[in-house]
Amino acid sequence: MASDKRKQIANNNMFRSTSQTGSTSTLRAVDSTIYGAIANSEANYDSIEPISIFDIYPDQAQPRRTLPSALQVYWNGRPETVSELFTLWLDLVHNERGNDSFDINGYLNAHGDAETRPEKTGPIESAFLPIADLAVSIKIEGLTNPITVAHDRSQYRLETGERRWLAYHLLWTHFQDDRWSKIPARVVQNVSIWRQAAENNARQDLNAIGRARQFAILLMGLLGDQHQFAPYNHIVERGTCDRVYYAQVSDGSTHRIPHGKSEILLNATGLKHPDQLRQHRDMLRLPDEVWQIADDLNWSITQIQSLKRAAKTDEELVALALSAGDNERYSVIKITEVENDPTPPPADSPEYQGQRLLSDLDKLYLKRLMKLRSGVGASDPHTKYLLRKEISQIRRWLDSLEKAIEG
Repeated sequence: MASDKRKQIANNNMFRSTSQTGSTSTLRAVDSTIYGAIANSEANYDSIEPISIFDIYPDQAQPRRTLPSALQVYWNGRPETVSELFTLWLDLVHNERGNDSFDINGYLNAHGDAETRPEKTGPIESAFLPIADLAVSIKIEGLTNPITVAHDRSQYRLETGERRWLAYHLLWTHFQDDRWSKIPARVVQNVSIWRQAAENNARQDLNAIGRARQFAILLMGLLGDQHQFAPYNHIVERGTCDRVYYAQVSDGSTHRIPHGKSEILLNATGLKHPDQLRQHRDMLRLPDEVWQIADDLNWSITQIQSLKRAAKTDEELVALALSAGDNERYSVIKITEVENDPTPPPADSPEYQGQRLLSDLDKLYLKRLMKLRSGVGASDPHTKYLLRKEISQIRRWLDSLEKAIEG
C-alpha cells in the first residue's frame, strides 16, 4: 500500500511542467469568468517557497474532512497543537484496536512495512493511515507536489494539501528534525474555491458528504451577489456538526442554480448529470447524526439513499445509521438521543442502562490527566490553558453523572 502511494506521488514533480486536463482547464475558465483573472498555472502563483508548518492554518470549510469527527470535537485547529492532536489520534487507534498499540515510530522508520495491520481497520485508523503513508513517502523521496496557501494577514490559509501539511507535522512531531518544520508551498493571494474543487475532482476520493459540501460551497460562490451567507466560523462551533453551514443552500426553491451554470457545477464536482446535483443537495437536509456517520465512514450516496428509503422519519433514519455504524465498529461522538425510542431499556446493572455519559474519547482525556506529574506547573501558558479546559470538561461530566444518579 505504501509503495503504491509512493509511486503515485512520485509521478507529480513540482518542478516539471505538465499539460492541464480538460476538467482543470474548464474550472480555470469558470474561475476567470466568475471571479476575474485566473491565468495559467504558474502565472497564477506568486512563488513556491518553504513556509513554516506552524504559520499555516487549515481551511475549516473545505469539502474534504481529513480528521474524523471524534477529533474535530477536541482540536482547536491551531498548528501549534497538531502534535497533541496526533497523540490523541494514536490513543484512539489504540482503543479502537482493542488496546493493541500502533507503533508509529517503527512505522515511519521501517518505511511503513513493519507494522502489522488488522485484517480490517476501524474508521479512526483508516483515516490516520493515508497521512502516515504519505509521511513515509515524503521521508524517503521528499515532497514532489507542493501545497497551495493564501496570504492571511501574517499567516497562511491552506487552499489545497491538508494531508501533506499534516504529514509534515507527523514527521516533525516524531523526529524533531528541522527538515520537516517547513513545507514547500505555492503562495497565492486568495483562496479560490474553484482551484480547490479542481484538486478534489482530480483526486476522485470525495465521499457523498464531501461532494455535498463541494456543491454547497460552489453554489454559494455562484449566488454570492444575490444572497448573503453566514461565514463558517459564525455558525459552526467547535464540537458541533458542520452541516448547518452548507445547509444554507439546501432549499432549491430559494437558492436555485443560476441559469446556464449547471454544467459549471457538474464539471467542478465531477458529477455527470443534473439529477446528481439534486441528489447531493438532498444530502444537505440529512439529520446531523447521519451526516456525521456517513462522512466518517465514507459512505456513498447509494448507501445513504438506501437508508433513507428504509426510514419513514428522521428518527428512524438516525437509528438505522447508528446500527449500520455499529457494524463498521463506529462510535458516535456527541450523538443526540433518538426521541420516542419504542425499545424498552435493558434490565441490566445501572452502568449499562441509558446512554453512555463518557465517550471513549472522553475516557482518554481523563486517563491523560491522571498521568500528570507535579511538574505540570512549569508548562507553557498554552498547555496550561488546554489542561484547564480538560479539567472543566471533567467537572461538567461529573455534574451530568450526579444529575443522572439523582434522576
